Amino acid sequence: VGDISGPRGGCMSGRGGRRGHSSHTSGRDADLAFLVVKAGKPSPERFHQEFDVVANWWLLKRIFQNPFVCVQKVFLDRRLIAKIQKSYGSDPYWQQVRKYVQHVKFHRNHFHVRIGEQAGPPGCLMQDEEEIDLEDSLEELQDSARSNEEIIESSSAPSR
Repeated sequence: VGDISGPRGGCMSGRGGRRGHSSHTSGRDADLAFLVVKAGKPSPERFHQEFDVVANWWLLKRIFQNPFVCVQKVFLDRRLIAKIQKSYGSDPYWQQVRKYVQHVKFHRNHFHVRIGEQAGPPGCLMQDEEEIDLEDSLEELQDSARSNEEIIESSSAPSR
């Protein structure tokens, strides 16, 4: 689990805030690493791009089926969504939750899960809450990525 509502959005893989997102400050967003199942081998300690379709479809179903909160959206890279679609496109549960799994750039190595404020079915909208605008979320993520690049560039510049 990473980027779960730190003061400035947390940081992915413990990198001292350099990669934090502003979208992770409400208590409703979390990043989850992909599940890796290899007998006799430990799980990776950091986010990674290894995507086992079988294991991660199992994990994604559990995310949506949890009894504690409503999962409104899961952001994921389009290539990974296509892999799930290819393998599980005929699964009735995939057909039910597919509309809540959306492509957003920079999600090749983790699931970004956005939850509601109470339990409910996948994609639920809370009382007096409008659906979150994906375009606003994308712009926010892109702004955050540009900001992170500037921080990294400025921290690697030689000091005088």
